[in-house]
Amino acid sequence: MDNIVRAYYKFRKYVMPNPYQALLFLLSEVGEIVEAFLDTKPELKIPERRYLSNMVKLLSQADIMVSDQDAWVRNNDRQKKERDVADEIGDANMMLRVFAMSLGINADNAMITKMEKKGFIE
Repeated sequence: MDNIVRAYYKFRKYVMPNPYQALLFLLSEVGEIVEAFLDTKPELKIPERRYLSNMVKLLSQADIMVSDQDAWVRNNDRQKKERDVADEIGDANMMLRVFAMSLGINADNAMITKMEKKGFIE
């Protein structure tokens, strides 16, 4: 998967972010997942909705910080009225991988290692 992410970055002419920038992108994408989830779940109770809305506000600060950096191209997802949860999960998955890659970590291997530490061996 890391090779696919690298190829996508090359295709889009993106520059790989440093760990701090990658973490901000990841947090921003998690906020977009929460927003999309809220849009699709009108049945959520008021306390749940309030908690998740507060998370969106907090995570949107990462989006503001990323958007303020001249070298970074942001898509226009924030301007969409409705978000697709699957699309946002895809974005967050990519940014989790980019964050891991920026630290020299393979996200898949890290997950498997963590599972093995819990006693799971496939």
